[in-house]
Amino acid sequence: MRYLKVPALAIIAGLLLGGMPAMAVAQDDEEQPRRETRRAEALSKGVYDELTKAQEAIDADDLNSAARIVDALLADELSDFERGNVLNFKGFLEYSRGNNNAAIRAYELMLTIPNMEPGQVNQTIYTLAQLYAKQENYAKTL
Repeated sequence: MRYLKVPALAIIAGLLLGGMPAMAVAQDDEEQPRRETRRAEALSKGVYDELTKAQEAIDADDLNSAARIVDALLADELSDFERGNVLNFKGFLEYSRGNNNAAIRAYELMLTIPNMEPGQVNQTIYTLAQLYAKQENYAKTL
C-alpha cells in the first residue's frame, strides 16, 4: 500500500503544478491581439500557362520568344498579384539576357504595385540592391 501512495502523490503534485503554467499560458494567449488573415492569391490559368511557355522558351535558350510572351502578358489586363509575378519574371529574363537596365526597370515597376506581399517587396529591394551594386551605383544600393 505504501508504494501506491507515493506514486499517487507524485502524480497529483505533477498535475497540480503542471496545470498552473498551462492556465497562465492560456491567459497570455487571450491578451495577444489576433493577426489579420490575408487572402492567398493565385495566378489565373491563362497567366500561369503563358509563364510556363516563357519558362520553356528560356530552358530552350530562346530568350527572345520568352520576352515576346512576357511582353504580351504585360499588355494584358492583370491583377496586381499577376502583374507582380510577370514583372518579376521579366526582371529575371532581362538579367539573363544581360540587359541589367531593363531588369532594373522591371523590378522598380514591381515596387509601384499596391498591396504587394511584404516578403516580395523585401526580395525585390534586395534584388535591386544587387543589380545597382553590379552597376556600381552604390548610392541606390543603400
